[in-house]
Amino acid sequence: MKKFLSLALVCILFTSCATTISTTVKRPAKADLNGASSIAVLPFGVSGTTNIDSSGYFIIDFLTLASSFANYAEPDEVRLSELITSSLTSKISQSGYYTLVSSSSVSKALSLGKVPPVDAYVTGQITKFSHYTSTRKEKIYLDEKKENFIYETYFTRHVEVSIMYQTIDAKTNRVLFYNTRSYNASSSETKDRQSLESPYSIIESRMRNFVLQVMKEIEPYSEVVKIKLLKDKSHDLYMKTAYEFAKIDEREEARALYLKQYELTGNFVAAYNAALLYQADGELEEAESILALLVEKTYDKRAVKALSKVEYEIAQREKLKKQEEARKIK
Repeated sequence: MKKFLSLALVCILFTSCATTISTTVKRPAKADLNGASSIAVLPFGVSGTTNIDSSGYFIIDFLTLASSFANYAEPDEVRLSELITSSLTSKISQSGYYTLVSSSSVSKALSLGKVPPVDAYVTGQITKFSHYTSTRKEKIYLDEKKENFIYETYFTRHVEVSIMYQTIDAKTNRVLFYNTRSYNASSSETKDRQSLESPYSIIESRMRNFVLQVMKEIEPYSEVVKIKLLKDKSHDLYMKTAYEFAKIDEREEARALYLKQYELTGNFVAAYNAALLYQADGELEEAESILALLVEKTYDKRAVKALSKVEYEIAQREKLKKQEEARKIK
């Protein structure tokens, strides 16, 4: 009881005590790469689209168009393709999950019709690169009587990018994973057209987010899961004590009290919270067993929803296990 009182005092002094428990879980890669342990990233291609979107500088616009016609792609699109390729290569290298094989050795083998010296490789292309500038006029009054006015013009540049990418089994040429993603972004509004950001600068952060999404598709990643406990309304002292233990992350003590109360009183909240505390500690079968019993006895939609989440966690854990076992075999 003394420990409970000290815990309660802590929660009074620190209002950050919460009923939501955060736990970190390891997720399987969203794509099945057939047990690959080595990978390469081939340079992403470009669409070659030429956009007639004036920057306000004649010389720059002329050089941009001339460059795009000569190289079949605008310089900003080329920069984006290079950013995607280099960022994805860097992320894979930093994670250490795969052995990273140079793209040049893979490309050379493919050009010679030989099997590349890698388990799988990522390839892709920007299939759409579009940008344009919109204008907005605003009436600005120059006096209080609103007799004199001028029109101010505001400019905003908009960018759209679509990317197709796939992961291929180097030994069989089988496509292991295929996806397309689209992104759009706009610049800040400005009265000076010449001060508009470049298409590259406007969409750059979206491309870095794209790389992070690809990483989640090709290798396991960590994710924070938030688990929200129910607050009991019975004013039972033991339930309150268990709740205070859970607030300061004393999970084992909280769970033991909840289980005891469920055994003595059949309190739904006690069993529900005990199950979620098992889930938070990764003891999913125990959580599943309790929630399945609650669903059978009460058909309470909260238990049904919680059971579904636990079953999802079990499925994700099994998928991750199979991916790891496949890598060991290969």
